Amino acid sequence: MPFPKRYSLLKVSFAFLTIPVCYIAFSKYYDLLDKDLILSKLNSLGLSLLIILLPYFFIILSDTFGWKYSFGKIKSQIASAKLFLLRLATETLQTSLPGGAVYAEIVRPILLKKHFRLGYCNSISANIITKLNVMIAQLLFFILGICLITISLRDEISLLSLPEYAIYPSLLIMIVFPFLIAYLIYRRHFLLNLMRYLQRINLKPVKDFVVKIKQPVIEINNTVSHFSINHKKDLCVTLAFFFLTWLLMSFESLIILKVIGVDVDIFQIVVIESLISFVRMIFFFIPGAVGPQDVVIIILFNLSGISDPQSNALVFLLFKRVKEFFWIAIGYILLIILGISPYDLIKSKKTDFLPAKEIL
Repeated sequence: MPFPKRYSLLKVSFAFLTIPVCYIAFSKYYDLLDKDLILSKLNSLGLSLLIILLPYFFIILSDTFGWKYSFGKIKSQIASAKLFLLRLATETLQTSLPGGAVYAEIVRPILLKKHFRLGYCNSISANIITKLNVMIAQLLFFILGICLITISLRDEISLLSLPEYAIYPSLLIMIVFPFLIAYLIYRRHFLLNLMRYLQRINLKPVKDFVVKIKQPVIEINNTVSHFSINHKKDLCVTLAFFFLTWLLMSFESLIILKVIGVDVDIFQIVVIESLISFVRMIFFFIPGAVGPQDVVIIILFNLSGISDPQSNALVFLLFKRVKEFFWIAIGYILLIILGISPYDLIKSKKTDFLPAKEIL
């Protein structure tokens, strides 16, 4: 379904608004850099740069297994190696194109049908389960970061006259929260109940919106409920793999920092990555969240006590982008090998890319 023009205009306006903000932030930041130190660091690295390319392989591998277990009983029909290639190729669309998540979700069912002979119903259902579990795992990861921040700042919290015995129950409630969300979504027909509440709002725009989403919401709810009732083990496994994926992203950042000679521990990186994941979610319509993500990384490096934060943040960002460009290039090559023309996909309307007979 194509996006409404008002939504597209808002998205473009928001994207352009971030450009001057990020430019001002970077121009102020550039004056603080020790250019000679950065050049000396880059010159001393040599072939160790290749190490930064490896962790992303394991990130996609973990993500692939999470996706595979989202297929429930038909997961045995799916070869993990080929599914890995499909995941890598479609993640490229998500990270390199404006609104790339839409393109990725269109292409995945096409590739699954072509290479695994899966119907669109099974493919789209698995994608829905995957998206929900990624969201829940991301929420868990974000709360893990908040918990680590709270524990590390417990002394400062005590200075605010907040009793320490109240901190840990609060953290426990935060940890339980994502599982409560999962329970509501999977077992309590949360989406249907939400739609019923919306129907009670006596406003024409809301009523029109409910009419448009009613049938898709019912189908999504049925898919989610069926999976949670009949595939409890698969549900737990896929959540575990997606949570592992977020942790591996922290491990990737840790390796990059170790390669450039920054003394940092995994707990600092988990905090940084958990906060960055929230930024990526907000700026999903900007490829790779370029700009907002970079500004936040610079701020977090300064706040987290990393040595020479200005210079190390710049080198870190440079290596992050090099890694992304490398895997994006691999992903587009895979797309072509798998039978998807990136040019045709981008130029065509999103709904027209699927054959009409397959939409019915």
